[in-house]
Amino acid sequence: YEIHTSPRGFSSIRQISSGEVIHSVNAPGDEANKLYVEQSFLAARLLKREAPADELVIWDVGLGAAFNAMAAIRCFERCYAEKGETALRPLRLVSFEWDLDPLTLAVKNPACFPHLRHAVPRQILENGKWNHASSLQWELLKGDFRDFIESATVPDLIFYDPFSSKTDAALWTAEIFERIFRRCLPKSAELYTYSASTAVRVSLLAAGFFVAQGVGTGPKSDTTIAFTTAKGVRDHPLSPRLLGADWLTRWRRSDAKFPTALSNEARAHGIEANNFCPLPGVQEAAAAATRRFHE
Repeated sequence: YEIHTSPRGFSSIRQISSGEVIHSVNAPGDEANKLYVEQSFLAARLLKREAPADELVIWDVGLGAAFNAMAAIRCFERCYAEKGETALRPLRLVSFEWDLDPLTLAVKNPACFPHLRHAVPRQILENGKWNHASSLQWELLKGDFRDFIESATVPDLIFYDPFSSKTDAALWTAEIFERIFRRCLPKSAELYTYSASTAVRVSLLAAGFFVAQGVGTGPKSDTTIAFTTAKGVRDHPLSPRLLGADWLTRWRRSDAKFPTALSNEARAHGIEANNFCPLPGVQEAAAAATRRFHE
């Protein structure tokens, strides 16, 4: 890995073997806040609505240089300073990463990475866990994310930010998303990711998620939010737009309608577009159809 400096002045981490840059388009801290922290309304979710308050759990999939994790921690610390400990729900942040070299490199170069000017990154590297003075716990599960899906604490929010499918294809399959989906149920959970590709969205839909358009970032007009329940879509403050007729038209024209890893047996079931695209009025039926398909 090496430090990559954008012409716009911000620094990121570049994987030399693939050439892929972590958060390459926008300032990484800005993107982490806009795409993951602000879009998930993390600050509002941290406020207690009842006592005792249940724990809020975030999966940070693809720790990288800890841009998303530190954005979540900074959000918690701001809420703590403004509202006080008694006003907040406990927060458990679970980061998954098999390669800690990007974070190690970034921690050694704090001048390039202002988000790491904090004691916690070194502690997470050294100890694999860190506890805030109040009710925030951060733990690192080092290894293959696929090995932890069924054992990690069930999440409320998932910040899904591994390398792209070109570099890390194993983490973008319908099978992985189905395992995540099943792990979350019956909880209403939300997955946020920078990808808006047809293949990724089809994989999420095939797994049973309700899939909606997320906020745009950089040159991307939109990103992706996936919900385990229709209630999650209805309750979201942004009222995100589920994939609809315009996306369905593009999907029909696509040369890659089905996830690459979808089995021949699955294709033989003759899955129709509405099984993948929960259109208004048929959302529950579409979700039920995809679940029956996997049973």
